[in-house]
Amino acid sequence: MKKITLLISVTLLFITSCNSQNKKSETFLPVKMNNGLYGYINHKGDSILKPQYELAKKYSENLACVRVKRKFGYINEQGDIVIKPIFRKAGDFKDGFAKVTTNEGKHTYVKKDGQLLNQYFDMCYPFKDGMGRIEKFGSGYGSTYGFVDKNGEIAIAPKYENVGDFYNGLALVKINSNYGYINKLGEIAIEPKYYSATKFKEGLAAVRDTESKTKFINTKGEIVLEIDSYYIGYNFSDGLAMFNQKGKKGHGFVNKKGEIVIKPDDRFEAIDNFNEGVARFFTKTETGFINTKGEIVFKVKKNIALGEVSEGMISFQVKDDNLSSNKYGYMNLKGEIVIEPQFQEAESFVNGVARVVLKNSITSRYIDKKGKFMYIPSREKHKFKGRMH
Repeated sequence: MKKITLLISVTLLFITSCNSQNKKSETFLPVKMNNGLYGYINHKGDSILKPQYELAKKYSENLACVRVKRKFGYINEQGDIVIKPIFRKAGDFKDGFAKVTTNEGKHTYVKKDGQLLNQYFDMCYPFKDGMGRIEKFGSGYGSTYGFVDKNGEIAIAPKYENVGDFYNGLALVKINSNYGYINKLGEIAIEPKYYSATKFKEGLAAVRDTESKTKFINTKGEIVLEIDSYYIGYNFSDGLAMFNQKGKKGHGFVNKKGEIVIKPDDRFEAIDNFNEGVARFFTKTETGFINTKGEIVFKVKKNIALGEVSEGMISFQVKDDNLSSNKYGYMNLKGEIVIEPQFQEAESFVNGVARVVLKNSITSRYIDKKGKFMYIPSREKHKFKGRMH
């Protein structure tokens, strides 16, 4: 392995990630096979489902969205179609519901038994914390928002000018230009008295009702921490929250006791929240990662773009004046290259594997953390063929 010494400029990689679950089917990976159609492989690279789908997505709650004859439906673990392909668009299952768009362009939810809700919405969004956010278009550009519950009933009418998804049983709402929180009954749980606020995370939400201080409240609305800060861009992550102070340049971090663990540092023009024990920083000429002590773990120059950390791996892109030669690879948390830059696209690692696209190709493959390809088309033998009807 070799250490990167080149310093980089800031270009965020398009890195996708998904929440993993422990169910067997959700380790199946969609892949385009020899016949140009999609099937599924497992994490050993064995072909599990016969290639027979125009498009295929990852499994969610034991079902996977696939496209057949230009329409989307859902298959089970054996590849049998359990919800007929009748939708123009279809999303992943969350809490037993998936957002779908009908052939007529209407938006609603489908249950795992294939039953549609008996109502349609101007727009709807994936379920979170047992509630699905719905949108009602207004005149001009204005919209109002509400929620449906797991029974498929409108639990909160779309009347709020702005609303976030539910977290820890509460949703951030905007009422008369101020922010507060509602519960799942639509009742005001925390009065809308803040001119700025965040969603709940790690049991706390960051709010502001004065110019120079950021307060952190619990789900009862009680103030558990107050810090001098003009910044509210992030809440706690990995037990640390970002802040800045009047008259001082740069951002620092505090813990949940309010103790400053990283002092504001004007070396960094921008810095991300902590993830897996490190935070990505940017300057005019370089980027890299710091640890929870504020120490620079490694840095690189502007011709390399660093992605986010996923399972101890960092996707990066080597850039030059010839855009066609730009390539992606992976490094570890020490800044050492562990997979040489060779890909056209490189996604985050999930359950030990990452999806990549080969250079000058539209074919996607999966690799492990050593860069070994998880699937070889020439050895296709399918465990399940699946039933199309």
